[in-house]
Amino acid sequence: MERTGEFTRITQLFSDAPIIMARHRPLSKYARVAQQISDAISQTESLLKDLSNLATKKHITVEDDPTKQISDIVEIVKKSIPPMLKDIETFEGAVAGDNQQQKHFYIVCSSLKTRMSNCGKALQEGMQTRASVIKKQSERRTKFGFTGQAPSVQISTPLTIRNKLQAAPTPSSYPTYQQLSQQHPSNVSDPHLSPSPAGVPGADASAPGMLRRRPFMNPSAAGASFAQQQHQQSLMRHRTAQSRLNDAQHMEATIVEIGGMYSRMTGLLASQEETLGRIEDDMTTAHANVESGYDELMKYFSTVSSNRSLIIKIFVVLLVFTYLFLVVL
Repeated sequence: MERTGEFTRITQLFSDAPIIMARHRPLSKYARVAQQISDAISQTESLLKDLSNLATKKHITVEDDPTKQISDIVEIVKKSIPPMLKDIETFEGAVAGDNQQQKHFYIVCSSLKTRMSNCGKALQEGMQTRASVIKKQSERRTKFGFTGQAPSVQISTPLTIRNKLQAAPTPSSYPTYQQLSQQHPSNVSDPHLSPSPAGVPGADASAPGMLRRRPFMNPSAAGASFAQQQHQQSLMRHRTAQSRLNDAQHMEATIVEIGGMYSRMTGLLASQEETLGRIEDDMTTAHANVESGYDELMKYFSTVSSNRSLIIKIFVVLLVFTYLFLVVL
């Protein structure tokens, strides 16, 4: 059966019809306030998620240290939580009432308080996690750190020559600079040549795989340079340790403040729990009343069903009397 023409006419009918735009009902005053508070809590939850990721981040260099980012996030969250709590309390006082709409927004307010409590708990857990990570890194640095002079190991030297070097006499048995100048005056006067110490086995410049002796260096200048390097390293370690100590103290103070906020939120949740308990009791009472009403209706229905024949007889008698009254009279 061909129905293409009918389909075409119906399509033209709908295409010629005016387009009705959907109209959105504007939000009420309470709904707008609840939405604003919910958006603010969502932003805080996103920041806390970033804080949780940064708290467990393991950094190797100073550039990868997320301490500054964590401090910024904590400051933002700490400044945003009290205004949101105040807005929730104001909203709770505004929706306090007995009608259905106010009860609905009171439940919404309870949900917002629960989310705020979860935010405070997440902030506290993030700070505790970061503190534990810093403590583990400090313990690992103390355990595996080495502050002394690193031992010199000749990696590229062959094993045979290394054994010869280990068997060489100590520096105390080497000749002094004056003895070297008396034995090799031409080499000492030329700064580009390196004299070979006398009495050192295998110290000849023609020996394969051996390095020539460095030019003479003043021991006092070498000691001063080494002491300066050690002093700079100690200053850098001291600055790093002081910075981390300040960060740890700041985190500890923040954890204490968050603990106070969390305790206040716990009190608010306790009051909400009492309110919810009363609502649950009212719901239980209403359910019992509905059940009793249903039982009474079923009893009445059973009574009416058992007297159905009597009702039919009365109805027939009424019809007979009506007929006699209208026809006979």
